[in-house]
Amino acid sequence: MTTRPKLRLGGHLAPGIIAVALFVIMAVVFVGAPLGDPVGFDEATAIQNETLQSESPTGDYGTVSANGQTYAVAYNGSEEAANVSVANDPGVGVDFREADTTGDGQSDTVYAISRTSITENIGYLMFAIESDQRSAPGETFLVAFEIIDLVLVGALVGAVVLARRDEDGEVVTALGLHSSDEPAGTSAGQVAADGGTEDGGDN
Repeated sequence: MTTRPKLRLGGHLAPGIIAVALFVIMAVVFVGAPLGDPVGFDEATAIQNETLQSESPTGDYGTVSANGQTYAVAYNGSEEAANVSVANDPGVGVDFREADTTGDGQSDTVYAISRTSITENIGYLMFAIESDQRSAPGETFLVAFEIIDLVLVGALVGAVVLARRDEDGEVVTALGLHSSDEPAGTSAGQVAADGGTEDGGDN
């Protein structure tokens, strides 16, 4: 007679119910958490802020690398109108910003802002390395990095120790072979299927 599957209720369901409830609570907290206004790295990554032009901005700007330095250049057609050194690094990025300093509604000043790489700064901060290129302020992550390293190593060792399986009645682990039960079959002196004994001879 075929019977239908039945739901087995009992205390064994408590861990699963608690896990689901915890998941729901965490989902509500995460979804309802305010993110706040986005904040960029403009101020943190600015190395220098130099005035490129203070009269009649041309709107045509660029950079030139020479003698290990980066220069911001303003062009007037094909001619160079102004230039200023913005960093002692030939590969630094430069932003140009036009500003109205007189309040007449028209841009009258151009600033050349050299910026450092925020990714490069994170690399220096992660391992607490002092460098001339580390210009963005921030806390070092060396302690957090080492803690995560130890946790991952512990998890790996635990996974290896807990990895075990049964093969032919014996428990096999990654660290060795340990016998748990006698393997199925006959031992010395037991009667074999053909009526004889395992060690030879007949009963």
